[in-house]
Amino acid sequence: LDEMLPPMEVSDEHWSEFVGLRDTMAVWSLTMIARVFYAAAASRANEITARPTSEHMKYCRNTAVCPACAGEQNTVFERRTA
Repeated sequence: LDEMLPPMEVSDEHWSEFVGLRDTMAVWSLTMIARVFYAAAASRANEITARPTSEHMKYCRNTAVCPACAGEQNTVFERRTA
């Protein structure tokens, strides 16, 4: 997190506060909550269009399961080919 720039919508103050939580379960918990919301939205979507950047493709560590890298979306409900 230290090397990442904060999202444009997040103030420096809030980003510093968030980064300060990295040694707690808060970051993990927020990540899991975000994944649940993403999965719920993705499962209801008719189509998910991935537009991976070259930077993403260069550093993605989950190429087998990343919809942008693998060209498909796998969920517990179904498998969709991009």
